[in-house]
Amino acid sequence: MEVRAFKTREVSEKLKLKVIKESLSVYAFAAKQEKELPYNIVRVELKNREDLSLRIEVGALVTENISANTLPVPNNNIIKTYNKLKGLQLADNIDNRDKNISILFGVAYYYEIVSGRIKRLNNKLVATETIFGWCLQGHVGISNDLMTMNIVVDEKDVSDQPKQFWALANLGIEGVEKDDLEKHTIDKEIMKQFEKNIVYQNKGYTIAEEDQNYTSFFWTEDPGKEEEEIFKMTRVLFRVKSGPFLLAATIQQHLKRYAEQFSNACQMLEKSLYVDDLICSQSDFDAAFKMSLECFNIFKEASVELRKWKTTSVDLRDKWREAGLEIDKEKYSINDNSALSLCKVLELVWDSDSDVFQFEIRSLEKFLSKEINSKRFDLQVAGSIFDPVEVLGPFTIKINL
Repeated sequence: MEVRAFKTREVSEKLKLKVIKESLSVYAFAAKQEKELPYNIVRVELKNREDLSLRIEVGALVTENISANTLPVPNNNIIKTYNKLKGLQLADNIDNRDKNISILFGVAYYYEIVSGRIKRLNNKLVATETIFGWCLQGHVGISNDLMTMNIVVDEKDVSDQPKQFWALANLGIEGVEKDDLEKHTIDKEIMKQFEKNIVYQNKGYTIAEEDQNYTSFFWTEDPGKEEEEIFKMTRVLFRVKSGPFLLAATIQQHLKRYAEQFSNACQMLEKSLYVDDLICSQSDFDAAFKMSLECFNIFKEASVELRKWKTTSVDLRDKWREAGLEIDKEKYSINDNSALSLCKVLELVWDSDSDVFQFEIRSLEKFLSKEINSKRFDLQVAGSIFDPVEVLGPFTIKINL
């Protein structure tokens, strides 16, 4: 049997394909002679999803993995983005977000699959017609306006050199120990006084009665009359000038109530709350679901509902829906030219389907076009890059130095 394709073992077993064992000559790169190795071979028939008459039968060598790399699935709005794709059947099922490579065709099958028709979408991307539908080929996923970066970090592999690098990036930011200690002492006293002046009552925080005079305000039912009444705010105010402090202090006080019952969730919330947004991650599905439920219940006890939950996991999203959590149903786009709004996390564009952050660089490109050769200009460039989690640190550090 002539083998001109590769197929993963997982897919072969799911399809229950008949296996034929054969010995093949393998020529490794730079090797002087071939090696005779036993392999499992399967025959598989592949069809067009809509027109079953369009099919091809191939002999494929079974392997554990074809590639550690993945292929991006076209964005849900790809047809809206490119008018030439309207009315065409795409080979990829856009609803299936699996990016793993399950079968790889050799070049011998290429002209049996493609028809020769192409549609040029732009100077970097074309659509090619195949028996399975139209395939996108070329440069896609990075536009002129947005820069895409996909970074995977294994903490155990981080060496001392990168740690020193990040420490260098924080030069001039870390305070003196004596000043930090003094500031910490003052903060503790402020928090202690704040805790004395609020009371947890009816799933909310009220101001102590003796302090309610400071939240008095005038009120009248008829602005045309001079008669006015004096009312007092009894709940802790957030939409005032000191609102950011009052919100943070109230949340901190509320978390103390559940520090023993939900210790992990409270520790995470202390580090992962950004004003009124919660951003966190977990290592597995069960931990993520448990953590999200605990966070939801903690804030529910303060009459605050955590809503618009969003995740990269479809299974977790379904589980949230079953548990009664409000899912973010708005449709987003990572294409700045789309009519859909951009999904942002800390003002960074986030594609939750592929779990990729993107950085908006149009304003930076416009600023760089001035081409001023000075240290002041370089520092202005570094300061204009909004990167709260320092993903771009390896690049911006060069400017700071």
